[in-house]
Amino acid sequence: MANSMVQNSNNDDLPSNFSKLINLRHLELPYVTKIPKHIGKLENLRALPYFFVEKQKGYDLKELEKLNHLQGKIYIEGLGNVIDPTDAVTANLKDKKYLEELHMNFCDRIEEMDESIVESNVSVLEALQPNRNLKSLEVLKFEQLENWEEWLFIEEFPLLKELEIRNCPKLKRALPQHLPSLEKLKIVCCKELEASIPKGDNIIDLHLVGCESILVNELPTSLKKLVLWESRYIKFSLEQTFLNNTNLEELEFDFRGFVQCCSLDLLNISLRILSLKGWRSSSFPFALHLFTNLHSLYLSDCTELESFPRGGLPSHLRNLVIWNCPKLIASREEWGLFQLNSLTSLNIRDHDFENVESFPEENLLPPTLPTLQLNNCSNLRIMNYKGFLHLKSLKGLSIHNCPSLERLPEEGLRSSLSSLYVTDCPLIKQQYRRDEGERWHLMTLGHALLLA
Repeated sequence: MANSMVQNSNNDDLPSNFSKLINLRHLELPYVTKIPKHIGKLENLRALPYFFVEKQKGYDLKELEKLNHLQGKIYIEGLGNVIDPTDAVTANLKDKKYLEELHMNFCDRIEEMDESIVESNVSVLEALQPNRNLKSLEVLKFEQLENWEEWLFIEEFPLLKELEIRNCPKLKRALPQHLPSLEKLKIVCCKELEASIPKGDNIIDLHLVGCESILVNELPTSLKKLVLWESRYIKFSLEQTFLNNTNLEELEFDFRGFVQCCSLDLLNISLRILSLKGWRSSSFPFALHLFTNLHSLYLSDCTELESFPRGGLPSHLRNLVIWNCPKLIASREEWGLFQLNSLTSLNIRDHDFENVESFPEENLLPPTLPTLQLNNCSNLRIMNYKGFLHLKSLKGLSIHNCPSLERLPEEGLRSSLSSLYVTDCPLIKQQYRRDEGERWHLMTLGHALLLA
């Protein structure tokens, strides 16, 4: 018997004598709980999509030792269960020259995590030594290696496409620099990391989150997505980033902690998604109307921002999210929302909702708007039904944690509304609940759904 075995997705376990199929070449499995025990006996195996490391004999990393005909890609998960680094050496990844993609995960499926396991992870990582001929070596997660201080294993990954390092608080020193094929780089919550980020002409996706000491003197010019959050000491010119990265499509930027922030009148035709947090000026940093392809704008914690720039919002904007920007929300009638016929979703969240007791004003929202969400608006008292009368396309209305809200705009809601979610609004809940039972009384809103 040879070639193929397809496992039914409704059954987690394969037969106990499965390892006797020594001529089996292709094993197609769904994402099952347990792989076949002693799979290492199937030395002719060409395809194995997953390998889950467990402490039970027959499921350890050494089972991979003689599977040198494996092709394509393999996910190895639960590497945190490997106690002895010699098991990683025995796995013999260096001789698996037909593999094209290797995914390694230390944290998923770990049965227990103690200090000895955390310390051994670094040694296991260094002992794995994958074959250098991999077309795409993808190390998806180096996560929670709490005692990992320095990168000591392979210095060059000429074919590596993705690198992610997450929650390694003691990692300080050099990262590999020769990564000419790198496309995606994510470094998250590595506060002590003082190394320079790897360089590469093909990096299109860069995430630096919670990295207070990492060195970034200049950014790759190939970027399409840039995420910088809670990385206060990164120094570079945001203006130069726009000038050098003409293909940048998505920018998520946290201004908090940056000493100097200037206004930028820049043309960026390619930018499609813009997310800004902690902008501290009263005026907006960009001439948004020049971003002709911008379809999503997210603003949060811009407490001093008073207005959008002259020229207004991009005419093709589809998603607008504004959280905790009280002064900006106070000027909402100047936003020109009524003219944004492409807007599909408006999401407002503000604990103060300064000077807002009734919302929305007449003709504030575009008549084509299908989705409106209000969150944590503590001062909002009334939903103005007149502001809903013209919303002929409104399909979804979500209201969350508005404790002062007294009534819903029943007279203004159109038949187009298909979903109405109201949560953590005690006055509304009290008004619409039946005298008996826990179901809401829908009254005239029989076409909608109300949830407590």
